[in-house]
Amino acid sequence: MKCALLGSWSWWTALAQVLWYNWNIAYLWSIHEEEVKRINSHESQVFPWVKLNENVYCSLDIEEVLKDSELIVLSLPSFALESWLAKLKDYYNWQLVVLATKWWRSDEFLPFTTLVQKYLWKDAPIVVLSGASHAEEVIRKIPTWVVLCSENKEYAEHAKTVFQNTWFRCSISTDVVWIQLCWALKNVLAIACWLIDGLEYWINTKALVFREGIKEIQLVWEKVWIDMDSLLSYAWIGDLYVTCSSSLSRNWNAWNLIAKWEASLKDKKFNNMVCEGLYMLDILEKYLGTTDIYCPLFELLISIIKGGVDPRISFEEFLLKV
Repeated sequence: MKCALLGSWSWWTALAQVLWYNWNIAYLWSIHEEEVKRINSHESQVFPWVKLNENVYCSLDIEEVLKDSELIVLSLPSFALESWLAKLKDYYNWQLVVLATKWWRSDEFLPFTTLVQKYLWKDAPIVVLSGASHAEEVIRKIPTWVVLCSENKEYAEHAKTVFQNTWFRCSISTDVVWIQLCWALKNVLAIACWLIDGLEYWINTKALVFREGIKEIQLVWEKVWIDMDSLLSYAWIGDLYVTCSSSLSRNWNAWNLIAKWEASLKDKKFNNMVCEGLYMLDILEKYLGTTDIYCPLFELLISIIKGGVDPRISFEEFLLKV
């Protein structure tokens, strides 16, 4: 099967290797000429130790990438998804879309699947891929479990036949709104946990912040009617653990530097990696302004970003509120 992948960098490359391992042809679309040359030479800029398979290709031509494809994977930075969907819509031919972009829309506080439906078709077959996974480990074939989620269970089951193998395992879910909000809010909790490391507090303090973050996330869930029975999923508990505990996380790199005043708060890129948690804070700030939810931890993070206040002083003030 020919699978088209639109995106760039780590997760995009890792998923291409998964698809190749499962006897598919992975055809990637990039807008960067140097990246295209590297991949077609079977090299990876982000994983220099990996030799890409001969059935992994890359092109600057979106029409070439999409022609005869049966599945499209969207693995893009959140801020780029809408502009790329605008380019994709003229070539889209009812292929199954696997959304691996982790985000939430700021306008109307809606999941990114609604954006895909807006630019393609309202009833376009969409599956959301999420879970406890670092691309750096997936590319090494480290055992990993993810969730494939669609309102149409048959779409998710079909995606499972394409992605699952002995080391990349897949569960099925139908709660599309929940799984995408998990994506977004776990990044916010992760940056709170890694702020603690940057401030050089210890595990007791991180546990305090982790518990407060879970409570505040639950308040947001209740506002958007999330199914609370899904809490034990790999897309929530598993992904939360991975993001909040590993130094491979982009959120860790960002907030460790912020806590030490070694990074600009206006820059959402750190070491050439996009920190999605910072974008979600902007969205969360707008949403909380429309509700009566009291979220002192989220407000602390927002104040550090927006006000440029001293992180340690702000955190000590937060401790008096919980």
